Amino acid sequence: MIGENAGPVVAVGCTMAIRDSFTNKIKGKGWTDIDGTEGEQPIAVLENQELDDIKFAVFPEDYNPVKSVKLNKDKLDITVGNTAQLNAVIEPNNADKSVRWKSSNTDVVTVDENGNVKAVAAGKAVITVTAGNGKTAECSVTVTEESSDGGSESGGGSSSSSSTTETYADEIVAADNGTVAISTADAKVDDVVTIEATPAAGYQIARYIVTDEQGNKVVVNAKDGTFVQPDGKVKVEVVFAPIGGDIVIESAQPSPQTLTVDGVQQDVHAYNVNGSNFVQLRDLAAMLAGTDAKFNVAYDAAKNMVVITTGEAYTGTVSSDFTDLSDTAVPSPQSIMIDGRMVELSAVNIGGNNYFKLRDLAPFFGLKVNYDEPSNTAQVLSK
Repeated sequence: MIGENAGPVVAVGCTMAIRDSFTNKIKGKGWTDIDGTEGEQPIAVLENQELDDIKFAVFPEDYNPVKSVKLNKDKLDITVGNTAQLNAVIEPNNADKSVRWKSSNTDVVTVDENGNVKAVAAGKAVITVTAGNGKTAECSVTVTEESSDGGSESGGGSSSSSSTTETYADEIVAADNGTVAISTADAKVDDVVTIEATPAAGYQIARYIVTDEQGNKVVVNAKDGTFVQPDGKVKVEVVFAPIGGDIVIESAQPSPQTLTVDGVQQDVHAYNVNGSNFVQLRDLAAMLAGTDAKFNVAYDAAKNMVVITTGEAYTGTVSSDFTDLSDTAVPSPQSIMIDGRMVELSAVNIGGNNYFKLRDLAPFFGLKVNYDEPSNTAQVLSK
């Protein structure tokens, strides 16, 4: 229900987005997201503005907005009659992957709903990909006529699209506790390659690692294990980790150990459960925020699920207040999603907060955990 100078009633657990499609002046411009809570959420309506000028959209509880969209190419040279593949990379990994493609000049180049580009006639055009929330990326395309000697009309030899005929036999690193294969043994540039990982009994996929010939990381969709083949051979590796389950708590107490991250002592409160260190995910995320192993943590109350996005820094701080509540320790059924993929980890609920075994978390974030007995220190290494 909408009243004068007020917004609609927002359902609990939903997000209401509002956009002024004409003057675009609400909170500056663009979409305004409002987290749903009980009761009414007032949204200012501009003076003398017709309600028909405003468009409303209700998003589901698990809605994750797109933060960025990138293309595998920002420039493309191609000859008439040839085709090429553009691939959109959406971040974060658990955001809506639906996109729309558009060519600025279909007389020169066309693009279908899957990003397949076809050169129609000599000229220039821009291919734009648009995510569901309006984020865009562009690729400038130059189309030339092919000369009689097989080169381009300009005499500069074959176009860059000819490089797509070269294939690469990607290297697969042998894995512990599982097997790894890829969908093609002779991938071409811009091909979408699927990593086919099969965990051994009692194990699960912790993370995918793909690096190019220069050692740079190649973006992998953690939900389905796909990546776009770069111009060169890559190394494919999969890390497997034990599947967590119900934990039988035999002992629980505040941890007497010092904890360091990359050699720096951390002021963090951990528990020792059954002889192992257990920490809160948000505390670990805060300690790793400035490292390559950074990750963000959110909580989906409607699904009772912790949602983790790797590669994105957590902006919170390590919890400071500490009261020994080890006598409240009970197994926790907490669900966890990392980069859009469900994982199973053993958790303990202490005083209403979930704690996870530090060594169990390590494989998912590329960490190493050592113990220095003389100093009684648990050492976390992010590199």
